[in-house]
Amino acid sequence: MLPFLGGSDAFTPQLPLETAVDDVRGYELHNLQLIRPYSNTPHWDLRGDAFISRNKIRLTREAQSLNGSIWSRNRVMVRDWEIQVDLRIYSASSPPADGIAIWYIRKPDTGSAWGGPANFSGIGVVLDTYTNTIGGMTSRQSSRLFVILNNPAHGAVVDSSTDGSNLRVESECSLGNDPVAYKVPPSYDHTPTIRILIRYVHEYIEVLYALPTTEHWKLCTNASGKFPIYGAVVKILVTSVRDRSIFFL
Repeated sequence: MLPFLGGSDAFTPQLPLETAVDDVRGYELHNLQLIRPYSNTPHWDLRGDAFISRNKIRLTREAQSLNGSIWSRNRVMVRDWEIQVDLRIYSASSPPADGIAIWYIRKPDTGSAWGGPANFSGIGVVLDTYTNTIGGMTSRQSSRLFVILNNPAHGAVVDSSTDGSNLRVESECSLGNDPVAYKVPPSYDHTPTIRILIRYVHEYIEVLYALPTTEHWKLCTNASGKFPIYGAVVKILVTSVRDRSIFFL
């Protein structure tokens, strides 16, 4: 599920505490929605290993070194917005790697940054499922949620060997292994293993999340700054996957 909402006077820069996951704010932007049933998705392009059926969008099969992505064909033409992404990540064998990214960027592309472009202009919200070796630390299975930011003035490229730490904004939140299910879900089960809410209101970005056991959004990180608005394109992309399947639900 991928509902996309435009801002209204009721939009506040900071989501109130204890906001329920099912609460709705603003108005729907139908040409940016991606909601079940998925039989007709004229506003979206699938690439790589991505596969669509009526009840789910499978972004990757459970096999090594696969990429799957889904990209919006439409531009975001509102000042304030929020997007909710419901995901199921499962691995029946090995720990999953390397992660998933939700992109709000100017130009669509694929590459080495969680399957997205290493040199980009815009925002990336990353759910990294495998921590690379940094400063002598041992690589390990662990999920983290964080934001990366880049623009032409920076002229920087994502350093994938350090999980994008060179472009990371503010803090990250550690999720452990909670977003990953270690069994194949039944075909009728559409319960996400994680929900992610991204809000950009009055030049203030918030990233929140909810696990299956929670009914309210939990703040992960936030930052202030004027990010690209008009002309930017929403990109939803899942990245280089090893032994793991990811679904939109």
